[in-house]
Amino acid sequence: MRSRFSVVTAVLLLTALAGCGRQAPGTGSGDILDRAAHKLPGGWRTVAPPKVYQDRALYDYIDGGADLYMEFGFSEVAAGQYQTPRGKTIYLNLFKMAGPKAAFGIFSVTRRLEFRPVKLGLIGARTDYEEIFCKGEYFVEAQAMEADSTSGSELEQLCRAVDTTLVAAPGEFPKEFGLLPRKGAIPHSEVLVRGPLAFNSRKFLSDENLFALNDSVQGAMASFALTPGQSEPAIFLAVNYPDSGAAKTVFGKLGEFYQQKAVAEGDSGTLKPGPTRLAYTTGRGMDIIMLHNRIITAVFAPVDVHGFHTEK
Repeated sequence: MRSRFSVVTAVLLLTALAGCGRQAPGTGSGDILDRAAHKLPGGWRTVAPPKVYQDRALYDYIDGGADLYMEFGFSEVAAGQYQTPRGKTIYLNLFKMAGPKAAFGIFSVTRRLEFRPVKLGLIGARTDYEEIFCKGEYFVEAQAMEADSTSGSELEQLCRAVDTTLVAAPGEFPKEFGLLPRKGAIPHSEVLVRGPLAFNSRKFLSDENLFALNDSVQGAMASFALTPGQSEPAIFLAVNYPDSGAAKTVFGKLGEFYQQKAVAEGDSGTLKPGPTRLAYTTGRGMDIIMLHNRIITAVFAPVDVHGFHTEK
């Protein structure tokens, strides 16, 4: 009995090891696109089988933009090319991210103010030539090479086929968005930030990770119209840290950053520091950073915003 048990155990162990690192048949991103293509009406054509890029092979596919996906957490992407019944070309990327929150994050950074909402997955958005949405751990991006009055409906048709093929639960909106004020917020401008690249996509301060963002400490950003006729939106950031000590440490380092910035810019930059509030003003606008126990908020306002205060 002892030798038989050992043989059975060995067989089960080898079977388990053989399956490690493999996806179940038909569940890869390329397989999902193959199944979605069968849902398209007559006249559509898949130009070539989807190409799949995993892990760091993403750098071979995306020139210069892969780091942002890695910052959120990337697994693989299936790249498909389709021809519509009118003979037009649409490219579609199905990104499998590290989880639903990562998928929402890359969606939020990709979406811009000119995008219009569309009902796909958890949330979707579109322009005349591009459509994006996220659902579960997946982020979908489709782009038409030519934009005309019909391209929007063709993008919708293709994305709808992918949406109905994905069996993942839609997911939920990040809890970090609850930190954002509502008054003056520009609709659909919310962004989840997990690192400096996502932050810098909306407001560039430095290549350093000044707000110490990471997988467990993420922030929420949004655009605001604070006064009538302002030249550009103000940007609001809120980050909830594990404890007040961690927030205080980050606030202190931000103070050091702005002190160095004030010295570098000379008379053009004025810093007013305080124990829980610092304001940095230049001819281009004002940065206001505030410490509220374990939460840090920041407002980056253009120069023509007047009478705006962050004190509660």
